[in-house]
Amino acid sequence: MPDMEEGISESRFYMWRAVFAMAHTDHEVTDAEKIFMNNYIVQVPFSEAQKEILREDMVVPQDVYDMFSIITEPEDQGQFFQFSRELVWCDGDLDAQEEAIKERLNAGQMDRVGRTQMENELHKSRAESKMWRTSENRNFEQNAENLLGFGSLLRKMIGGH
Repeated sequence: MPDMEEGISESRFYMWRAVFAMAHTDHEVTDAEKIFMNNYIVQVPFSEAQKEILREDMVVPQDVYDMFSIITEPEDQGQFFQFSRELVWCDGDLDAQEEAIKERLNAGQMDRVGRTQMENELHKSRAESKMWRTSENRNFEQNAENLLGFGSLLRKMIGGH
């Protein structure tokens, strides 16, 4: 097992392993699913050991249930469903087997965590995601304004206007 002190927590790592395992449930990993997984390998601060395992998981199918059973944090469990939904829809084909697995995992998760706690975690996660996106949008808008202002200044300096 990779050193989890570098990279992300073990619970979050197994959330990603379970998501990657979902790509194999219909016995075909599409190009869109490969792109989805590669993008997250690049974007998420995984350790090198974690990245290596995930790259192998892209090729060698893992058991979704086994991976999901190691996810200990309710937030990570909830995020599994969000990311797996994105993954299975990225190729435009929600396979019946993929949907059945998600439903079975969701039912088991509800038994373990409790519906109220899970709903609270999902609402919290969505709220944090919205706040992060709002912050990102503000930063983007501010950077755009700064660039436009800088461009105007340069035009005045160069053009003498």
